Amino acid sequence: MSHKKKNAVSKFLGVFFVFAFFIGLCAMVLAGAYWLYRKACEKQAVEVKLEIEALPVFSEGAAAAEKGWDYPPLPPAKTAEEIKKQIHSAIKEKVDARYPKSGLQKKIFEISAKYVDAKIGDKVKFQKNNSTKTMTEGVFYGRDGRFVKIDDNKIMLSDIQDEYHYLFDSSLAEKIARDEIEEFKQEGKTLAEETAAQIDIEEQERLYPQSGYTRQNGIWRPNDEIVNEYVQRRKAEFESEREETITAIINRHKILGIIKVQLEKGKTVERENITN
Repeated sequence: MSHKKKNAVSKFLGVFFVFAFFIGLCAMVLAGAYWLYRKACEKQAVEVKLEIEALPVFSEGAAAAEKGWDYPPLPPAKTAEEIKKQIHSAIKEKVDARYPKSGLQKKIFEISAKYVDAKIGDKVKFQKNNSTKTMTEGVFYGRDGRFVKIDDNKIMLSDIQDEYHYLFDSSLAEKIARDEIEEFKQEGKTLAEETAAQIDIEEQERLYPQSGYTRQNGIWRPNDEIVNEYVQRRKAEFESEREETITAIINRHKILGIIKVQLEKGKTVERENITN
């Protein structure tokens, strides 16, 4: 081989080895940088996990205690339907005791007996229009058109106060009795309904709370339903706040301030792993 060719080969080999060395050095630098990057990722991930694991966990009991409630709550001792039936029975029993049917029948009988037209030979007592206090008494001997015969006297019906006309008019007597009985029944019905409404309120206030219910917005609801509803609402709020906190932790531990730490779900860490 000529001298010139040998020099050319030597120069080429020199350049090649320099280039190869440079490539190898770059590879080592990159490998080292990547290793440092991985270690930084692992360290940041461990720190993030430890911070997250140190966050408080949700407690149903603590949430319920905010309202002074026990957890888990007890279910109602009775269903709403059972309580309604019990209230209905109590209303019927107390209303019947306060307004017995026997008393109703007795009053109806008294009204019917009060407004009975006079029969011939009956002794009657009434008041004339021109008399404010004096009562006229005598034996009824019949009616002749506009007149009624009392003892040996004939008295015009128009001279007798209206409230006594039923004595001499059977149809009027029946109508007055019927109207007064109807009025009495209506008054009794109104009183019974008012009494039933009051008893209903009293029994609700007594039976529902002792059976595990609380009134909310005018509706009796089971305590366990109210407690669980509140606990679930507080849990949702807690989880939302926790997610915000975790996001803040992850953002605070970005590698080089821009690369977000990737966490493996379900993997726990120990504090000493940070320094490994």
